Amino acid sequence: MQGMDPETGFLPEANKLFKGDQVVYIKVAKGGQPICRWLEEWTDIAEKKGLDARHISRIHRDGKVEFYQPILDQYQAMLKKHPKPASVTFCWMQGERDANGGAHAPYKDALNLLISKLRRDLKRPDMNVVIGRIGDYALDRPSCAAVRKVQREIADEDPRGAWVDVDDLNDREVDGKIVSAVHYNRPDGYITLGRRFARQGHALVTGKKPAENGRPGDRAPQELEKKENKKENAQERKKKNVVIIYADDMGYGDLGVQNPDSLIPTPHLDQLAREGMRFTDGHSSSSICSPSRYALLAGRYHWRHSENLTSDMGPSAFSKEQLTLPEMFKELGYETAAIGKWHLGFNWFANVKPEVKLKSRKDPDVNAFDWTLPAPDGPTSHGFDYYFGDGTTNKPPFAWVENDHIAGDVPTINLTREMSAANNPGPGVKGWDHEKVMPTLTQKAVEWIAKREGDTQPFFMYFATSSPHAPIVPVEPFVGSTKVGPYGDYVAQTDWSAGQVLGALKKYGFEDNTIVIFSSDNGPSGAMEKRYLDTGHNSSGPLRGRKLDTWEGGHRVPFVIRWPGVTSPGSVSDALISQIDLMATFAAAFDYQLPTGQAEDSLNMMPVLRDQAESPRDTLVHNNKLWGIRKGDWVLLENPKDTSRADYLAANHFPKVQEGSEVLYNLSEDLGQRVDLLKKYPEKAEQLREMLRQVRSKKN
Repeated sequence: MQGMDPETGFLPEANKLFKGDQVVYIKVAKGGQPICRWLEEWTDIAEKKGLDARHISRIHRDGKVEFYQPILDQYQAMLKKHPKPASVTFCWMQGERDANGGAHAPYKDALNLLISKLRRDLKRPDMNVVIGRIGDYALDRPSCAAVRKVQREIADEDPRGAWVDVDDLNDREVDGKIVSAVHYNRPDGYITLGRRFARQGHALVTGKKPAENGRPGDRAPQELEKKENKKENAQERKKKNVVIIYADDMGYGDLGVQNPDSLIPTPHLDQLAREGMRFTDGHSSSSICSPSRYALLAGRYHWRHSENLTSDMGPSAFSKEQLTLPEMFKELGYETAAIGKWHLGFNWFANVKPEVKLKSRKDPDVNAFDWTLPAPDGPTSHGFDYYFGDGTTNKPPFAWVENDHIAGDVPTINLTREMSAANNPGPGVKGWDHEKVMPTLTQKAVEWIAKREGDTQPFFMYFATSSPHAPIVPVEPFVGSTKVGPYGDYVAQTDWSAGQVLGALKKYGFEDNTIVIFSSDNGPSGAMEKRYLDTGHNSSGPLRGRKLDTWEGGHRVPFVIRWPGVTSPGSVSDALISQIDLMATFAAAFDYQLPTGQAEDSLNMMPVLRDQAESPRDTLVHNNKLWGIRKGDWVLLENPKDTSRADYLAANHFPKVQEGSEVLYNLSEDLGQRVDLLKKYPEKAEQLREMLRQVRSKKN
């Protein structure tokens, strides 16, 4: 185990037990690694045990077998100093990654083979084995229970084997309660663990009987507290459901609770904010749709993959090696669903008929496709058990998709820009009605929650609305319900849809055990300027800019988190937070070890949610073809295109920025980005400029 220092627990105890004999140890460890990092034969074993290629790829992640040879090398180096060791004992504390990844089937054969290879290659057929069984942090997951069972079996079946129990070591005190976790997070826990390995190893070496319960010697810290808090523990360990409601093009100023001048009522979302924590400095990764969605679901900046991820009918933005948020939840034992806008690719182009050559990918002919075939690269290929939606409301194909198939009528006509009502031509169902999209998506989301009633398996639902993005098509009773025209009516309908989902959580008994997050993929579209001049409602609120901009209004978005037992009702935080931080936050909360190279830009915000610490994030990179960087209160923007209407700029006292210029602002003093401080603080500008250069040099 990487967290255990042999010098503090294991070695002192071993020296005491073996008295005058010299004890030498070799440590080859790295946290969160699957057993395949030690064993090159793992893939063959996994295939024989029935794991499919995608499951194998998700566990293996094309990683190298990097930890086996160092054991042999260090052993040979040790032999030069100590040529005739009286005994060799192999201590093994690993398994969470395989258990979390559902790779329990090949685990026993793999670990037995690893032990056999070590005995052969070290030329020590008498090698002892002490196996640390993974903790009871996830007994509700069959894969974890299976790995625990296998580890105990191997230790019991091996005549030179013993095991170490850690169930009493992976508990810790949080807010006065004892909660279970993957690893014990205090030094005394690891010291106790080291002592147990030493004692079990000593018993094997000296021919004594190892402790049958895997707990020789010391009692674990807080063991009595664990019993006293058994009832509270059970409640704490229960995994919370997670629902993300992700609006499309909804501006910072469209959320009524944070815009005193708003003319659009959003009672359900306002209530959600009063019940949770509202962030005033929350951001999407991009100021346009698909890149933000990729970043939220991958825990990494979109520009590491591509600056513009827009994909209508082409391949997915996610590679098969990329760990996604729903895949992480699946490994944690969750049922996962995506309902609504996807906009990250299905690869419908893979279903072009063999005899057909497309003339245009931008306006493909409906008859070029076999619409009975499954889409090979959509949501269900990247972690979602279930999907229902229309892909991307304003993009083809204009049809319903369930899981990976067209649901109901298949596309039979080529919709023109006028027929699609979305300004985009392409294949579609005859009579396709955009007005039915949001009501249908809302109904499906509510039905999916209702089907979970009484089910103890936790769930993750990603409900991505197609509103208030164009085509702006509010339905009754929302038509004419606001003073802001069709857009205002559509925002009101979006609020109602969110309310239906929140109501379903309450009706079916999930409200108190469900984390709800509401946010938007970017700021409001350019039509917000004329709308402000006509009605007085500013969808960007106090911010400068809109969708497509690196100005704050392009990516500072509504951001609300209601986390029962964690967030304080009605709290408002000015902590800097990004949607990319959700993945690391959930990983920390649910004791999931993110693999190296995954969700690399995501930061754990749990201390912020508990209102116990300032944000760990003080830097944020902005990108939508143009670049900007935030450090603390300071933000530097490279050539922020000022495409806003002159009358809108004048009405809000925004000075026109010269084409091609660079600007610097202090957001704590100038949230509206009206006073350029580039000339006044050249050192600060150069500091941010250099940071941005470093970011670009390490882009991928």
